[in-house]
Amino acid sequence: MNLRIFFVLLLSFLFLKEEITIFRVISSVFIFLGLFVLTFEKKPFRRISERGVQLAIITAFFISLSALLDKIAIQCFSQNFYGFLQFILPAVYFLPLIVKRKERMLNFIREAAGFIALTSFMSAWRFYFQLTAYKYLELSLAFPLMRVSVLVTTFAGITFLGETKRIKQKIFGSILMFVGAMFVFV
Repeated sequence: MNLRIFFVLLLSFLFLKEEITIFRVISSVFIFLGLFVLTFEKKPFRRISERGVQLAIITAFFISLSALLDKIAIQCFSQNFYGFLQFILPAVYFLPLIVKRKERMLNFIREAAGFIALTSFMSAWRFYFQLTAYKYLELSLAFPLMRVSVLVTTFAGITFLGETKRIKQKIFGSILMFVGAMFVFV
């Protein structure tokens, strides 16, 4: 859910004492609108009473809270050590589930070992660069800029996967996000 940009803006103001400027608000609005345009499919707006909508809002809040905690943690730990903890602890949490389904998991690993290795490698480096960005930038600047990754995903989907349905809408949403990213630098 696209609300996480606003949650991060508010949380970084409240807990990190970051300044909320008009340009950060404008940037967040443009990126939010761009994401909205990219994902809108002419379906009626879902109601807040729907379980899926509620879970999406809760997820957006937890992602925002995690970004805040990441920013705080890298002031105490190196990105390497903190990143290691962030990858090893979930593995420990999920170990009992994996042991229960051992045979199915082993088959999956045999069939998709290269894919798993590649995505794990990319996720680890993404997280390292994310933490490094948090180290050098205020959270309310870094987080919206990272949402621009949707631009890469959108154009990769169009270029490599032939996802040309609603292409004008995707291009317009991408332009809005790009404009929002530019406001971060003002």
